Amino acid sequence: CHGKPCPPQPLDVAARKAELVAVQARDHTDSRQTWDKVWISRDDKIFPLTNMQRAWPKTANILERPHVPFTAWQTWDEIIT
Repeated sequence: CHGKPCPPQPLDVAARKAELVAVQARDHTDSRQTWDKVWISRDDKIFPLTNMQRAWPKTANILERPHVPFTAWQTWDEIIT
């Protein structure tokens, strides 16, 4: 999209379901994760913005994007900086 917002892509429901089932099946027993940067999407149709703000009160950056906001960036360097 070369620096402009990309148009929304059709949702592949079967692929998203398979992804969520795979995440749920993982063993998270010994998993500890800390986050120094979190993006939450104002236009998220899955997780309400208010819930995400409550979950990430100090690290959240609000994006004007949908649930999967990666079209906002062109490279991984843009994401991690």
